[in-house]
Amino acid sequence: MEKERIEREEKWRCEENEIYEREAIVKARERDLAKLRESSIVSSIEKITGRRFNMCLTMPSSSSS
Repeated sequence: MEKERIEREEKWRCEENEIYEREAIVKARERDLAKLRESSIVSSIEKITGRRFNMCLTMPSSSSS
């Protein structure tokens, strides 16, 4: 019984790790898309206004999550 419990827990840990890794990949893609979207918006505004904007395109890190 103890061996079965350990195997179930190990399987659960592996599944949780896979979920975490998939979520990390999705979040990275979302950050990349947000950067591209922001860059495109700024570029369009620059073309319309004829002015150049110096913007840092890094996303703030969320240390609270």
